[in-house]
Amino acid sequence: MKKTKLSAGSNLLWESSRMILPEHKQLLRRHEKEREARVRPQWDEQQIMIFSEQIVEAVMTKQPVTVELFHPYEQLLITGKITKVNQQEQKFELTHLYGREWVKVQDLIKISK
Repeated sequence: MKKTKLSAGSNLLWESSRMILPEHKQLLRRHEKEREARVRPQWDEQQIMIFSEQIVEAVMTKQPVTVELFHPYEQLLITGKITKVNQQEQKFELTHLYGREWVKVQDLIKISK
C-alpha cells in the first residue's frame, strides 16, 4: 500500500505548514554565532615578557608593527607605530592610518614587523 499524507503515523499533512517565528530564528542565529566565537587566550608571564620586549623594541626603533588583536568573531590586524606605553595598565598607544588607539597587552595575539 502506498503511503500518503493521510496515512496513519505520517506527519506529512502538516509538513508544508511548518514555519519558524522571527524570534526563534533570531535566537537560532545568535546561538550559531556564539558557537563559532573564539576564546580569548590567557597569556602566561613569559609570553607577556616577550610582548613587552617587542613593544619596547618597536618604540626604540620607531618602526611600524602589525598587531593581531583578539576579537571573538574575526581577525583584527592593525599596522602602525607604537607611540606611548603605559606599563601600569599594561597597554600601549598605536598610531595608525585612521588615528590612534590604546591597545591592551591582554588583547594581543601576535606582534610582527
